[in-house]
Amino acid sequence: MKHLTTTTMSFEMYSKAGDTACQTQLNKIVKFIESGKGVTPDVIETMYDDAVKKIAIKHREVYDTEPHWHLKDRIKKALENNFFDKSKFL
Repeated sequence: MKHLTTTTMSFEMYSKAGDTACQTQLNKIVKFIESGKGVTPDVIETMYDDAVKKIAIKHREVYDTEPHWHLKDRIKKALENNFFDKSKFL
């Protein structure tokens, strides 16, 4: 599968550093999904929650609506591209 997250996309954070932090956490989740091992709705939800907490340490704006939407959208695309039923996640 083609990796969805090869370049830094905009998560509509206040700074480039915020976008990079989101991209880094998203890459970890996508890599896990692409491995195909242990991917369950509970695991993805926990990974997502942990990622948001890590980003929030330096970038509180991650709790705004747009970054959440972008993260969840990209996670669902990765799930779909790797043949998971995205409707059961997040």
